[in-house]
Amino acid sequence: MQLTIFLIFLPSTLAFYKTVTVGQLFLLGIRDREEFCFPRWLTSSEYGIWGIPGVEDIGMNLIFEKKAGNRLINRKIVVVYPENRAPCFPEETSWLEIHFDMPPSIENKINSLNYISKSLKVNTDTLRVYDYEYSRTNRRLEAIGHQDQTPGQYLVTWPIGCTTFNNATDIMADFLDKNLTYHSVYLAQGYFKPRKSYKITDDNDLKCRPATENVWPICVFGFCF
Repeated sequence: MQLTIFLIFLPSTLAFYKTVTVGQLFLLGIRDREEFCFPRWLTSSEYGIWGIPGVEDIGMNLIFEKKAGNRLINRKIVVVYPENRAPCFPEETSWLEIHFDMPPSIENKINSLNYISKSLKVNTDTLRVYDYEYSRTNRRLEAIGHQDQTPGQYLVTWPIGCTTFNNATDIMADFLDKNLTYHSVYLAQGYFKPRKSYKITDDNDLKCRPATENVWPICVFGFCF
């Protein structure tokens, strides 16, 4: 409830305001290589500022451009929401989870997201990247068929829809046939759990750095290349 009230009363005169859910890819394009200051869940490249927020980032996050004399200008506000409505609500949604057992750095998470998006030809906007603990905290899941869970350090989750058992297992079989590189895969169905209270971010621990020469994929209409 606190988060909802907070969002309603944000000023309407802001130059930039965007929302993103926990686990969703965020991208802000930039036109030059000035120095930017942004929260620690973000990173930068010559193409823009990228990141995937976690549950600890829920609330208002600020991005500034840094000018001579350490002046911070062009404030941009990014509000991170907890996601609480599955695509098939009120029916159960089926999810395919692809687990990765690598350090959960910003770069690794984004690379894994783009890898799955391109391999499955799925729009990045439909995918989420969760830590395993959060994925079980905010969703109530049951395995489809007999499966042993071998969690990785983080996972990419794809809502494959309001499918029957046979359709879901067919999608799983097609995925396994692609021989992709990952730690484990898990097929489940269920719901997001009822809305719960989260601590809202109010201390923007900003890091300031120039846009780098790193070559990151370019995303167009949710597909990255």
